[in-house]
Formats: sequence, structure tokens, C-alpha cells
Amino acid sequence: MRLSQTDRIRGGLLGLLVGDALGVPYEFHPAQQLPGKELLEMVPPPTFLRAHQGVPPGTWSDDGAQALVLLESLARNQRFVLRDFAEGLLRWREEGFLAVDGRVFDIGVQTVHALDRLKSGIPPEVSGGAAEMDNGNGSLMRVLPLALWYRGPDIDVARAALRQSLPTHAHPRAQIACIHLCLWARLIYAVHDAEEAWDLAAVVLPEVCDALSLPADEVALVLDPANGARISGSGYVVDTLWSARASLARGDCYEAVVKEAIALGNDTDTTAAVAGGLAGILYGAESIPARWLETLRGRELVAPMLEELARRTEQTPRLYRRVRRTSDLFPLQVVWQGVGSGHLGASSCPGVQLTSSGPEGLVEHRRSLEIDLKQLANLEVAAIVTLLEPDEVLDVGIDGLVVECARLGIQWLHLPLSAERGMDSYFRNDLATLLPALAKLLLSGKRVVVHGLDWDGRLLQSMAKLLAGLQPEWPENRATRTATEMVRDGHAATQALLLDA
Repeated sequence: MRLSQTDRIRGGLLGLLVGDALGVPYEFHPAQQLPGKELLEMVPPPTFLRAHQGVPPGTWSDDGAQALVLLESLARNQRFVLRDFAEGLLRWREEGFLAVDGRVFDIGVQTVHALDRLKSGIPPEVSGGAAEMDNGNGSLMRVLPLALWYRGPDIDVARAALRQSLPTHAHPRAQIACIHLCLWARLIYAVHDAEEAWDLAAVVLPEVCDALSLPADEVALVLDPANGARISGSGYVVDTLWSARASLARGDCYEAVVKEAIALGNDTDTTAAVAGGLAGILYGAESIPARWLETLRGRELVAPMLEELARRTEQTPRLYRRVRRTSDLFPLQVVWQGVGSGHLGASSCPGVQLTSSGPEGLVEHRRSLEIDLKQLANLEVAAIVTLLEPDEVLDVGIDGLVVECARLGIQWLHLPLSAERGMDSYFRNDLATLLPALAKLLLSGKRVVVHGLDWDGRLLQSMAKLLAGLQPEWPENRATRTATEMVRDGHAATQALLLDA
């Protein structure tokens, strides 16, 4: 049965709250002291010494309350506003804002210290702990509402995930874990498979973290597969993330996932909140057992949040999507400019095998080199100029480009432009060597295509330099304007195909 978008969005929020409430009685116990999975319920067995004995069954803890504080701020401002969210956290601690019965319990030590600093007037940008030992899971447990709310590019939700961590957990590791959870949640929504979504998120994470100037070694630490071999349901942010992954892998429905999370012991409410929110997106709100939803307290606080999420889903239903860009569905786009008697063209990379993220969602480039080059041969292209460096040619899976070009009678020319060094002396020397050969082809009426990995950056720079060198009679800046127009037209044509997908 295909789940509705609203049911899956509702499932994310309710799944987090139910998982949190279910895990509360079992907190602080190692795995071996817990009842069997079949006995894990809102009310534990009578002989079990439950944690938080004065808290009624079905009550969410700091995890659920802080997640609701984040969602309430998002709904009221229609975007993430750091200072408003930070004020909401203080309201929660001081007044019980969005806590069941207005009662705050189970607040982490790191969060207490951070909120004390925040209350003293220290700005939220710097109030959170940033030392190695400040990598608790307190910002990870509450971040899921961002993934349910945002409809734009990955970089937008990633930036918000980073910033919501700052008031309490400012170490890059905690921020990266929060970003990964949001990307993972969006991709669970897109591909309906938790493991595939994790792998795809692991491809996107380094890209967005680099754009946000987060350290690559911390990204590698969060994604290190060795984390999966030592999960313990602890309060360490990386362990919580990987414990949630293991729970989703072991369970085949919402109930099974959260029980697997609690069975790990220790920080049971947070592990079950994180895993439960993701399981709710995967399986939908209807998959959450009715007995648990009926026991959940504070439903009057949640109802307006669910209504707001439903309205947002109706207005902008597409939370996230995955586009598989293949040569048959997305023919290679070439934009031409007359030069001499011939034509100089710009295109994206033929045959590329690459996964990237952008405004349209996750784009998986799975192009056929054979189909793309045959298309260029049919356009009577005489030569192809590759801007990629040798390592990049291997990385994006087009190492057969030279052989295929020779087979089709297309001349292959190389003009490597480093993404790091830019137009250095090597590029300028290569350009000077290449220009006479290109001029000869174009003056004889031939067609030449220049390709990069995308329509911006190096392709734009190179086309401007090539046009300036091939058309010395043009007024100053005309080559740059023409290259900009070509890249703009090529990008627009590609986007038009994506919007139709």
C-alpha cells in the first residue's frame, strides 16, 4: 500500500514522540537488565525498576519537548530563526513550554550548562559547548522537525541543522551528525529504504559540509563504518546515530524498530526517539500501534503542530525527490555559438556517473557514454575538449572516453582546469597550445564541444577564455557575456528536463 505524504510526515513527528515516551521507563539500564523485547511497553513489567518513577507512562521527555520547541518556532516564523529557537529552549527549561504537564525532567548536563550560559546573556551562536567531550546527543534528538519542514535544497536544511545545534552542542561533530540525520530522513522519504537512504546521504554529506566549512576529518569520523561495530545506545552523538541505523536495519515495522532501539539499553528514550522518528517517516503514522498512541500524553500540544505540518504538505507537497538522470531520459544538452565558419558548443559531461544534490533534490547521474557520444557524432561533432583533470576522469567513470571518441572518429582534446588551482600557468600553457588547433577546426566549418561536470564554474571560465582567444576582434567582455549566456541557456534547458521528471 502506498503511503500518503501527510501520513509519512505525521509519522515522523509522532514516531519521535512515541519512541521517546516508550523509552523513558527503561533509561539508564544496560541492555542485559532490560525485559525481553516482547515485554517493552509504555508500562514495564511490575518487577522492573523503572527510571523516572514519578513520571506517568506515555510522557515524552526532553527529546520530544525540544523537538516541539523547534517545530513551533519553525511554524510561527515560517523559517528557522536561531534566537527565537534559543528563547524557546529557555522557555522550556524555565516554564515547561511544550513539556507534558509543564514538567521538565531528564535534562542533560551539557544542556543545563549551555542554557545557563544562554540565560546569562551569552548569544546562542556561542553558548553551546564546543570541546571534544561536548558531543552528547542533545541536539541530534530534536533536529528531525527540520527535515519534515524544509522543502528546498539540502544546503538550506543542513545550515539550519547546524545552527539549531549551536545553543547547546557547538562541536562540529554534533553539527555534522545533525546534518546527516536530516539528509538521511529526507532520503528515507524519497527512496522508501533506510539503508539505501543512508548510503545516499553519505554521498551528499561531505558536499554540504564542505560548503558550510565543516572539517572533513569530522565528516569521516561520523561516517566511519567502524561505528557500526560498537553501538551501545549511549548518549554519545555518533553512537546514537549509528544505533538508530542498526535499529532500522533490524526492525521491519515501527514497533520492531523502536523495540530494537530500546533493547540496546542506556539512553533508551533518545535512541528510540531518533529511530522512531525515522521509522515513522518510513512506515507512516498508521504503522504506530494504537495502544501506544492512546497512551501518549500531551496530545493536545501535538495536534496544532500536526495540523501545521499537514497544511504545509498540502501547499508544497514534495518534501524531497530523487531524479535518476540517464542518457535516454535526459539527452545531453549542447549550446552552440558560431565561431568562424564552425560552431563551438558547451555541454555537461557525457557518460558521467555521479551523485549530487541541488534545488531539485538528489540527482543521480547514470549516463551512458556510448549513447552520449553517439548523439554528438550524429551532430557531426569533430572534436571534444575535456576540462577535467585525469583523476576526475576516473572518479566520474568516463575513463573510456578517449577510446570511444577514437572509435567514432571524434578527436579528443584535453584542457585540464584544476578546481583547486584555477587558471594557473599550466592551464594557460595548455590553452595557448590548444587554441591554434581549435581555430583550424572552426575555420574549416567543424563543430567542437567543450564539457565540464556542470554548467557553472570551470565550464563558464574556460568558455570565456576560449571565445576570447578564438575571436580576438570582439570588444572587451563580449566573450565573457557570450559564455555566460551559453551556460545560462544550457542550465535552463537541463532544469526544464528535470522539472518534467
